[in-house]
Amino acid sequence: MVKTTHLNGLTSIRFFLAMWVVSFHSCEEFRNISFIFQIINKGYAAVGGFFLLSGLILAYNYDKKFNLVDYFQNRFARIYPLYFLSLLIAFPLFAYFQYKTQTNYLSTIAEVSLSSVFMLQSWNTSWLLHLNAPTWSLSVEAFLYLLFPLSIVLLRRINKTSLIVFQILCFCFILFLLARVLSLFANFYYNFNLTFPSETIPIAYITLFLIGIATGLLLKRNILVFIRLKSYKVAMASIIVVAMILVLLLNTNLFNGYSLNFGILSPFYLIIFIILSNNNDLLSSKILLRLGKISYAIYLLHLPVKAYLLHIFNFIQLNNNYICFAIYIVILLTISNFVYLKIELPAYNKLKTMRFLRALVH
Repeated sequence: MVKTTHLNGLTSIRFFLAMWVVSFHSCEEFRNISFIFQIINKGYAAVGGFFLLSGLILAYNYDKKFNLVDYFQNRFARIYPLYFLSLLIAFPLFAYFQYKTQTNYLSTIAEVSLSSVFMLQSWNTSWLLHLNAPTWSLSVEAFLYLLFPLSIVLLRRINKTSLIVFQILCFCFILFLLARVLSLFANFYYNFNLTFPSETIPIAYITLFLIGIATGLLLKRNILVFIRLKSYKVAMASIIVVAMILVLLLNTNLFNGYSLNFGILSPFYLIIFIILSNNNDLLSSKILLRLGKISYAIYLLHLPVKAYLLHIFNFIQLNNNYICFAIYIVILLTISNFVYLKIELPAYNKLKTMRFLRALVH
């Protein structure tokens, strides 16, 4: 079993990425505040940060040889229990909505539910956003997990200079293919009303994931230590965050839609992640660490919680958007913390030590 190294700063940053997505799904509440709305309305770009961070942390912890069965068992234990719970929580409202709006609702419920249970929904737009919309990214994540063992074997054989060149080439691929060609390709298909999974297709995120793996390997080998010096941390992090905000505010085709989702922000994310990888101080308070640990629950549960609360708010006729949003955030954080302590963490500790996968293999 590989011993996991905890990078506290990178744990905490998950919370901010998750809350960016949460705010994005409630962005209408901030439409009257132009500056904030411009940033929140691009919250989908946080998902690319998650894929990048996932590759980085996996590479950092699995740099040496590891048991393949243990790796997949650990990944299953980490993501699936809470993922499945989120589907169960979302299912009643999903089924009721289908019953009210679809003639052939039983087949739709069965098809979407099965695709979600087996984490296949990101491959087909008809399965995509019906049950619990944020789970599409977990479908992508599962695909990337399958690619990781081969990717790490190949990349850890490369020397430091080649790894840096590889990262640059990957980013160029993002710029020239994903930010331009793929968007035009998808628009062509949409104009002819054909199904094309576009922003959710898992293969589109391989490049981001590989950049993360290469960065994790460089960090593990202390190649990027010059960016991790304490004297540079706060200043560099501030500059990068401000630069990201300016990019998000630019109203151009390059910095919208596909380009943000597929990784135009990856250089900014990378520098922030590298700075935070030295976990002695920045974003390492106990409160931020706990918020980072419950970020997975926040991400998966925020839309089901919001959907149920909207019914309650309508029933009690609470119409103030800001008050509703504040109540929603407090309840979401409370539920997420409870789920993390009572369900997610115990399930992970139990499943990662069980020998059921090894028994299936042998």
